[in-house]
Amino acid sequence: AGYSAALGGFVPVRSESLETSLPGLFVCGSAGGIGSVSASLAQGTLAGTAAAVNAGRATSKAVRQEFER
Repeated sequence: AGYSAALGGFVPVRSESLETSLPGLFVCGSAGGIGSVSASLAQGTLAGTAAAVNAGRATSKAVRQEFER
């Protein structure tokens, strides 16, 4: 986790796919330091898709398709 003065606390450090330093754990929305509803929904879609790829339930092509929306 890293400290965010702007948010007044610690937030998880995440990769571009929202995976934390703990393999297979994806964090989005308020838990990741994002407060707006629209940003949280977008991150949820990304994190869910990335988690599905990580679990072998989807392909990386699915992730690219989410970005193209």
